[in-house]
Amino acid sequence: MNTTLSKLPEDGGCGCYRLLVEWNSYSFKVVLLQNGYAWNGHASHGHIEQLSQLLQLSVEEYMNETKLALSTQGGARHFTYLIEDGRFVWKKLDQCSKIRMKYGYIQLQETTYYEAAEVMLDSLLEQYCNIKMEADGLQKTNMVAERAGNKQPAVTERSIHEPVQDESSPDHYDSETDVEITDDERKTDRILLSVTDNLFDDDRKPLSTIPKRVSRPKRHVLESEAGPSSRKVTRTTVESGHTREFSSQDLLEDI
Repeated sequence: MNTTLSKLPEDGGCGCYRLLVEWNSYSFKVVLLQNGYAWNGHASHGHIEQLSQLLQLSVEEYMNETKLALSTQGGARHFTYLIEDGRFVWKKLDQCSKIRMKYGYIQLQETTYYEAAEVMLDSLLEQYCNIKMEADGLQKTNMVAERAGNKQPAVTERSIHEPVQDESSPDHYDSETDVEITDDERKTDRILLSVTDNLFDDDRKPLSTIPKRVSRPKRHVLESEAGPSSRKVTRTTVESGHTREFSSQDLLEDI
């Protein structure tokens, strides 16, 4: 079932009709508001067949033309609308004779304005929600298509809560060797980078936290030939201003 809501001009007057139509396959119901009054009506399948035969049209052709007349905002071209003899009537201008002939009518029953207005309001809210859902879906589709065109990752509900990855951060694969980088290697790289930043970013640290000297590992002097040797190798160390001599055996034992 399809529902339409439109405002139609009053023939011969300055007012308008607010018309709600619930369409079925070969029948429809209407709710009509005008100048503080309200009506409802029903066009049965038999009534539609009778009108289509008078106009020498098939039921499908008549229904299509009637939908055009009663669901066009502002009124369909060549149609006029009025209430006469308790009926809501729509007439169509014949292009050949330039005469307006009765194209359709529906018997009306008066109802309370409050109930009719409530039905129209519910229909408007439902149509608004449907349009809002369609608009949101189209917006998401456009965002995905735009990101795909720019080769950017699509936005999903999960990725919204994930931190944005810096383009300069290491990727899963090395660009030169195409070798996969493991999580442990990436973690080690991050630790090294943080340590390096801490060392060189002294401007943000107080002077008390800057190291006074950097400890380096001891370097051992090895003989060029393998195996212990009685030949003395002199190494100068700064210990209270004295010079000490070490044999190659002593040096090997220190390793």
